[in-house]
Amino acid sequence: ALDEQRLFAQLTTVIGQGEAACLSLAHHRGAWMATDETNRKLMREARRLVGEHRLVRTPALLAMTIQAGLLSTGELDTAVESLAATAGSARERDDIRHLERVLERVREHLQTGGRP
Repeated sequence: ALDEQRLFAQLTTVIGQGEAACLSLAHHRGAWMATDETNRKLMREARRLVGEHRLVRTPALLAMTIQAGLLSTGELDTAVESLAATAGSARERDDIRHLERVLERVREHLQTGGRP
C-alpha cells in the first residue's frame, strides 16, 4: 500500500531497509515486530510506531516458540554448535557469542515465564 511504502521511504533515512520494511508493515498492519536490535534509532521508531506492547525481543520469541512445542532448546544448542564449528572470521565468532547470549536469555524466559 502507498502508506506502507511512504513510511518505509521515510524510515530508510534513519534506519536500514530491512528494519524499515518490517517496521512499516508492523505499523500499518497492526502486527508484532520481533527484534534483537540495540540500535537506538530503530528502537525509538519501533516504540513510537508499533508500541512496546507489540514489540518482542528475539529471546522471548524463541521462548514462545519452544513453549508452543515448535522448537526445543536442544535444537537451538545444536544449531549454534554447528555454526560455531564452521566460524572462521572474527565477525562470525562474535555472532556466535551473541547467539550464545541470546540462548541464555531464552532459558531465563523459560524459567521465569517473563513477558514476551
